[in-house]
Amino acid sequence: LRQLQGAFLRRRRRHGLHHLEIFATAEQYETLTTAMNTATNPRLTTGNNPTDDKPTGPDLDRRSRAQKLLDGLVGACALAMTTGKLPSNGGLRPQL
Repeated sequence: LRQLQGAFLRRRRRHGLHHLEIFATAEQYETLTTAMNTATNPRLTTGNNPTDDKPTGPDLDRRSRAQKLLDGLVGACALAMTTGKLPSNGGLRPQL
């Protein structure tokens, strides 16, 4: 299984999207899904303006679950890059 495990960058797909495949152990999978699931919680923001007399009601998050999972994973990676605790040697330096 170690030979199959890893993150594989595939070629660019249609519409400029990139394809990434991840083959992970159960422990790695749980870590990734925990990070991704933080973005799948319901996001309700009140669209009410205190100066308006009529409330407009909540604004619902219209992203798909897959989009929310990707946003959660990207957000977790972005947070990790801001900590300054990622290694500075042994591979490509983290950058945007």
